[in-house]
Amino acid sequence: MKYSFLKLPVIFLLTCLISSKVLFAQDSVSLRMHLNTLCSKSFSGRGYVNDGMGKAADYIVNQFRSDSLQSFTKDYRQAFTYPVNTFTSVMDVKIDGRTLQPGVDYLVHAAASGYYKESMKVKIIDGLDFAEKVKKKDTVLIKDWEKWSKQLTKEKFAFVLQNIDTINSLMQWKGNKEFVKHLPKGVFFIPYHKKPIWTVSQAAMPATVIEFYDTNFVFKKNKISVAVDNKFLTKFEADNIAGFVPGKESTDSFIVITAHYDHLGKMGNRTMFPGASDNASGTSMMLELARYYAANPAKYTMVFIAFAGEEAGLLGSKYFTEHPLMDLGKIKFLINIDIMGDATSGISVVNGKTHETEYNILAGLNKAGIDGFSFKEVRQGGAAANSDHYFFTEKGVPAFFIFSMGGKGYYHDIWDKADKVTLQNIPQFGELVKRFIATF
Repeated sequence: MKYSFLKLPVIFLLTCLISSKVLFAQDSVSLRMHLNTLCSKSFSGRGYVNDGMGKAADYIVNQFRSDSLQSFTKDYRQAFTYPVNTFTSVMDVKIDGRTLQPGVDYLVHAAASGYYKESMKVKIIDGLDFAEKVKKKDTVLIKDWEKWSKQLTKEKFAFVLQNIDTINSLMQWKGNKEFVKHLPKGVFFIPYHKKPIWTVSQAAMPATVIEFYDTNFVFKKNKISVAVDNKFLTKFEADNIAGFVPGKESTDSFIVITAHYDHLGKMGNRTMFPGASDNASGTSMMLELARYYAANPAKYTMVFIAFAGEEAGLLGSKYFTEHPLMDLGKIKFLINIDIMGDATSGISVVNGKTHETEYNILAGLNKAGIDGFSFKEVRQGGAAANSDHYFFTEKGVPAFFIFSMGGKGYYHDIWDKADKVTLQNIPQFGELVKRFIATF
């Protein structure tokens, strides 16, 4: 078949568009495969129960090995330890014989101690009563709290605490996070009128605090039973996973792609926090970029790091920057990917205002289009200590933290599941990153 010269550009354009659509489709399949695997029940939320984080680390190591990435260490791993409070087995809370649904009706505070007791009577304690006791004082001291809080030491009761914000204000405590540290051993219910969002704690406190989210429930003369088992680990063993692809022109200068692979794990042996958007999605994108650059080496050495311990306080990236596996001063740029599940509204660039030249390049590439596609917004954000880029920034490494905007907004809850993540426009994000890296 013969084509005229006039038709050739059109044919070429159509071929490119079709090829791009096929490429994006292939990327979506690979991203989905990683996402589904990392969020599966066998990975137990990539946390501290059933070796969930360890299994996720093994998966990433196997992917790096399969793609023939080189390693800074034996088996790609950088081991470190940290303290963490865990809930490994029993988690059962009942009111008047009704078993509450964990993750929906309640959360056990991440720093709570274990407790076993049946048929406790409910006693409602109002923070306004504390205010009444100290209203004539110019300065409220810790001894005032200690005197008033003696009523909270009777373990035959399950205490329901109301108007805690009044106590926090009088004591100048920074919210409930500080308040609960001053509670004695026992069971305490704190009603909340917001989404149930869990976290990870590096400490354990004496009290067993139940964050209660059933806003329609009215406490009266109830009977409460609590069975919570916690295990505080002084040295939980975790691994950062790092691999690299040597540069074609320069092997001692680096472009770094990072993502944290850990999540919250499980609260007890039944309630799992899958962490699909946060951050199985970002880990999946990092793995796909690693696979791409393994087959298509860049000008500079491409380094890929999957961090553990992010949810406990950016611990993996902090350890890495304190014990770097390469010269941090030779990192030309770092891109941290955390929450990359749905980009229907665009992407946001933390440190975009810090590194305006690089931000303008990224925004310009988006404006030019990715085979006819552009994100609705590439938001220029300021500096923030909200993900694993932070400690690199503190060491003077130029870095972006990029996350997607859109989706259902599930975060640190039991609904952040793989089937709730669409991956819409996420392959296009991968292509934008490749084009951005090519500008260095």
